[in-house]
Amino acid sequence: MSFENVVPILSQALSTLDHLLVRAQAHATAIRVDSRTLAQARLAPDMLNLAQQVEVVADGARGGLARLAGCIGDADGSPRMAVFNRGEDGLGASGEGLPALRQRVADSARGVQAMGVAARFIGPNDTVTITRGTQARIFVAQDFVQRYLVPNLFFHLSISYAILRASGVPLGKQDYEGAPAYRLDIREA
Repeated sequence: MSFENVVPILSQALSTLDHLLVRAQAHATAIRVDSRTLAQARLAPDMLNLAQQVEVVADGARGGLARLAGCIGDADGSPRMAVFNRGEDGLGASGEGLPALRQRVADSARGVQAMGVAARFIGPNDTVTITRGTQARIFVAQDFVQRYLVPNLFFHLSISYAILRASGVPLGKQDYEGAPAYRLDIREA
């Protein structure tokens, strides 16, 4: 497995998230609601709110790729490089509105693109270690990508979509999927 192939996946997820936030901002403006209200919405009381979901996607994409690219050490505790491992207490405390969340996504997208161009990625059998406090999660790099990074990224992206839908933002499947990955050819029977 070549980890250069992860860059387009992460970039697409961040692009989709930005699109969802653009739609959310338009909805908030149309119904005259402060965007911070949408940013604090959640599906259930024990789930992360939208702002926290966005932070997890944005920071997880950048932090995950940084680890694959060997750009940061195992114990890097930077919140902007966290990979789904910081706990709810370290998320969304700022009360950010949608414009600030979009900026966070844009910063991560630029970071992902820059690392994708410049990086020398570790090998699929190398290890990725994520340390939080006194615990260390140690992954084989290929498992880190396939069984941790990508599934977590799309889980939190999907929950962001669901929060916005439940909040009345007019979104459809196309908003999540983006442009079709296929070319349509109509043939006569």
